[in-house]
Amino acid sequence: MKKFDFFKISKIVVAVVLAIVVVGAVLTATLGFNKGIELSKGYEIKVEVDANFGDNQQKIEKAVENTFDAEKVDYKIEKVLDEGNILIYQFKEDITEENTKAFDELAVKVQTAVNKALESSTVEATVTAMEREGIFGSSSIWWTLLAFGVAMVLAFIYLLIRYNWLHSLLSVALSIIEVILLLSLVGLVRIPVAPSFIVVSLTGVILSLVNSVILINGAKEKAKLDKKAPVEESINDLLNGALVRNCALFIGLVLTAVVLLVIGGTFTSLALQIIGLAVATLIVNQFVFAPCFVLVEKMKNGSK
Repeated sequence: MKKFDFFKISKIVVAVVLAIVVVGAVLTATLGFNKGIELSKGYEIKVEVDANFGDNQQKIEKAVENTFDAEKVDYKIEKVLDEGNILIYQFKEDITEENTKAFDELAVKVQTAVNKALESSTVEATVTAMEREGIFGSSSIWWTLLAFGVAMVLAFIYLLIRYNWLHSLLSVALSIIEVILLLSLVGLVRIPVAPSFIVVSLTGVILSLVNSVILINGAKEKAKLDKKAPVEESINDLLNGALVRNCALFIGLVLTAVVLLVIGGTFTSLALQIIGLAVATLIVNQFVFAPCFVLVEKMKNGSK
């Protein structure tokens, strides 16, 4: 089986990664993240009836959504809430005095359409428009960063029990690099960021930590068997052995994303995030690990 020289390829890949991080950071700093509706401030229109929707739900949804289509507004539906008598439609428009007036007028048009749809029913509906706070405000962001930091510290402490501090630090650093690369890809390609992004990021951290542990264990075993073998040669052999595993993981993630894309709707942003995760995981696990591990080994040997 042909062996690849991952150290030679890594130089090119690391340069590309740095370029992606820089461009992604610039775009994110200037444009911000492409927030999904759930994370953004905006408006919502609530349709509430005085009884369970029952057979009237389809009539109401059709009346409401036809009105939105006629007014050419993009929306995300929050399905039936409470006791099956409330529909919430969310919008991403910025909160301004002009938009507030426009959504109040839109609510009146929706009320008229719903009343017409329910003419033959005893059910009465009330339609209201209101401003909506994004579920991911600044305080939520800080709590998320704190949780991520605590997870990294706990991972580092666990790794310290098994390895020396340099290898432990390497594993945590590679996880952080993977998240940074994923964030850069999201910012660069303008992938919509939804609450699911937190789960996707943490999945990337776990995948990176597992890969690091496997490769570090493999490197230690190789060092015991042949103490004279250059570390570059040992790591390159390990990466060639890990290529099938990492490619299988990449394909599995991409296929999962394809299924979600086919389903569409609210799963689209999650699918795009998973594709970003697949790319970041493959790059970090297969290419970034090699030069970082060799650097750590040289630091470790130099400190002896």
